[in-house]
Amino acid sequence: MRRGTTPTITLTLDIASTDIATAWITIAQEGRVIINKDLDDEGVTIEDVTEAGVTSAVISMTLTQADTLSLASGQAALQVRALMDDGKAVASGIYNLTVGKILKDGVITLEA
Repeated sequence: MRRGTTPTITLTLDIASTDIATAWITIAQEGRVIINKDLDDEGVTIEDVTEAGVTSAVISMTLTQADTLSLASGQAALQVRALMDDGKAVASGIYNLTVGKILKDGVITLEA
């Protein structure tokens, strides 16, 4: 992803969305949480997809320009944590992301 853009990150979990009470998607850099969104946040959706009889939850998170501008160019880490309906907590592995540079900083709009 590049800073100042609005990417959608899609994650497939090996559990059904109906078993998830809530979930958080966290992006960190240098050990510091920069972005943390949950299923109730704008731009975050969850749905079930069934393939070959196996149901998986697919979480999509669309970041805003402000979100990606809060990241420094370089490496970032992403993880999903979920609280299940039965009270158990689960976490995904940590995924490495590369955050690309932009030449001019700031949110771009149609108004000049």
